[in-house]
Amino acid sequence: MKTDHLIHALTKDLPDGPQTEGRLSAARLVAALLLSGLFVTAMILFFLAPSPHLAHGPNLTTAVTLMAALALTICAFRLSLLMQRPDARIRLGILAWPILLLLVGVAIELTLHPASTWTGRLIGENPLGCFLLVSGLSVPILIAALGVLRQGAPVEPGLQGAMAGLLSGGVTSMLYVLHCPEPSLLYIAAWHVPAVLVVSFIGAKLGGRWLRW
Repeated sequence: MKTDHLIHALTKDLPDGPQTEGRLSAARLVAALLLSGLFVTAMILFFLAPSPHLAHGPNLTTAVTLMAALALTICAFRLSLLMQRPDARIRLGILAWPILLLLVGVAIELTLHPASTWTGRLIGENPLGCFLLVSGLSVPILIAALGVLRQGAPVEPGLQGAMAGLLSGGVTSMLYVLHCPEPSLLYIAAWHVPAVLVVSFIGAKLGGRWLRW
């Protein structure tokens, strides 16, 4: 039997139908993200100092970070669910939206601050600590997401695991605003983004094993 015929037969025989099963998977994934997100939020609130910038109201760094992280979360959420079905048509181009939002924010920041301050805004005070925290705090959310996604039948489990990693990184980046002491999008781009990519790499490795069917 040809691969495409096999895939068609498998998807046709799913008991609940694609729409019902899709809604159930989305609900399960939302619940997993909420529970693991609450755990990560508690870790941030109880063990890390609050951000000194939140008390002064919204600023460019916070606003753009939240928008880019939310866009990443939405895009990765959708892709993760689509990949559960072997007949899904995946368009990874939507991941350009969070990148574009962050780049626009960085460009605005560069125009607002003199070039002499760019290096300091890029490096910050504790870049390694930030990188490790964002990476580490993403892991519980990644594990929760993979636990839900194991019920699917992805053609490329490693790629689905990578999307789960981006999803967990996006959620963590939103929550990490509660602590992040650096008011710089250059800093976010230099240290948060690599941390999210590392989690995506971990997700790809785990997904290649856990999500295989």
